[in-house]
Amino acid sequence: MSYLCYEDLIANKPGTLEWPIFPDTTASSLCYTSGTTGNPKGVLYEHKSTILHSYILAMQSTTGIS
Repeated sequence: MSYLCYEDLIANKPGTLEWPIFPDTTASSLCYTSGTTGNPKGVLYEHKSTILHSYILAMQSTTGIS
């Protein structure tokens, strides 16, 4: 088995990252249904909807779980 050292992997890489800029309607994840009532279907989630859902879940009183 061969092991890799993290420091060796990043040694020749720049110290900063150029963060990509893209529309918030860009797909962030793809989930599939189980297909219990038909063929499985894929559902694309956008970055904006994922962020908004995260904000809502972070506010405990809005979901009644506090």
